[in-house]
Amino acid sequence: MKTRFLDFIKNYETFEEWFDIFINQVHNLGYNGSIMSETFMEDWENEKCPYEVAEEFVQEMNEKIKLNIEVGDELRGGRFKNKKIIVKKIGKDDENQPTVNGKTILKYKIVKDLPKNKK
Repeated sequence: MKTRFLDFIKNYETFEEWFDIFINQVHNLGYNGSIMSETFMEDWENEKCPYEVAEEFVQEMNEKIKLNIEVGDELRGGRFKNKKIIVKKIGKDDENQPTVNGKTILKYKIVKDLPKNKK
C-alpha cells in the first residue's frame, strides 16, 4: 500500500532534517533496526521524498531473510555437518547470497538453533 504525503514534499534545508523525517517514517512503518545515514545521502541530494524512500526501505527489509548469526558464533560444517567452525566474517558473494568465512551459508548448521540433543 503506497501512501502519499504531498503536503510534505519540499526541498529540505539540511540532510539532518530530511533524515530525521525519514527515520520517523521508518519507525512508524514498523522497522526498528539500525540505519546508517550515509547510505541515504544520495536520496537527499536527488530531492526524493523521505516518506517514499522510507516505504521502499521498509519493503526491502521485510523481504530479507534474517539469520541469527554473529561473528564468534559456532557453526557445524563439512560433509556430515560435524566439523566445528567459528564465524570470523559474514558477507555476500558475487550473487548477493549470504556467506560465512567466504562460503555460502547454506552449507552450515547453526549450533545455537539446534535442539539440545543434536548439539
